[in-house]
Amino acid sequence: MWEDLIKKAKFGGLDVIETYVFWNGHEPSPGIYNFEGRYDLVRFIKTIQKERLYIFLRIGPYVCAEWNFGGFPIWLKFVPGISFRTDNELFKNAMQSFTQKIVNLMKSENLFASQGGPIILSQIENEYGPLGKRIGNEGYNYMNWAAQMAVGMGTGVPWVMCKQDDAPDPVINTCNGFYCDYFSPNQNYKPKIWTEAWTGWNGHTSKGRNYASVVPHPTSIRISHRTHFDLVNNENIPVYHFDFVPLETSEERLAKGSPLSDFVGRSELITEIIPTTERKTGNTLHLWRVTIMDDRFTIELPLSPKKSRSSLETTED
Repeated sequence: MWEDLIKKAKFGGLDVIETYVFWNGHEPSPGIYNFEGRYDLVRFIKTIQKERLYIFLRIGPYVCAEWNFGGFPIWLKFVPGISFRTDNELFKNAMQSFTQKIVNLMKSENLFASQGGPIILSQIENEYGPLGKRIGNEGYNYMNWAAQMAVGMGTGVPWVMCKQDDAPDPVINTCNGFYCDYFSPNQNYKPKIWTEAWTGWNGHTSKGRNYASVVPHPTSIRISHRTHFDLVNNENIPVYHFDFVPLETSEERLAKGSPLSDFVGRSELITEIIPTTERKTGNTLHLWRVTIMDDRFTIELPLSPKKSRSSLETTED
């Protein structure tokens, strides 16, 4: 899956792929690490490197991502006396240990740009600014500690903090949001970076979809997003199950997924027929066909190889 998706991203004109690092996936039990299968972070990064693309590694280790517990392992909750994301020694020790584990792993494979690798940016913490202000002095102390801890790991590449207006030098504060027109870094010698360009928002059952207006000159584009497996998200339905990315989770190109190099600065109303996509669920092959016409769409699919087709027609909210 990774190889094909990354090739399509490159074909679309992208040059940097960003990824979170999920603590609960990589350390499911204290000191027991998992870097196999879909958690094989090194293989993922080397696959991107093979296509001569760059990496923005968002270590966190709090990542949000509409992911249960924000990516924290559940065992962390039961450490006596721990308090998350504040000036708490137990939490800081655990966070530093995991962050160092990831950094050392990347260094051992020469994956940072300073070593000739593809990782050109790293992120510590995630959207902490609003929370830190509510916490007060302990939040401020924790934020500064996190920045100093990350920089002290000597990766040789810049670190960023998103939604952190007071990120201390040399950490770069970046923008997450639907619009970043009026965003500026807190020092004029820092680059302006749009970490997350929100084209939509997570949805909920029976409620409408939230989309941003078309951005005339996007600085970053999300080409695809993955399904949340294993019930790792609680109530939030990721909107990449809808149609706000050029590639859906099946990796088939949507009608709006024409080459992204053509998309920049231009947008069209999509009323085309989306080609049939083959999806495999267990041992059963399902064929989905979606037709979009104005504000209506129809879906046809066989429930199983032995059952006749059913049809669903609905109207957008």
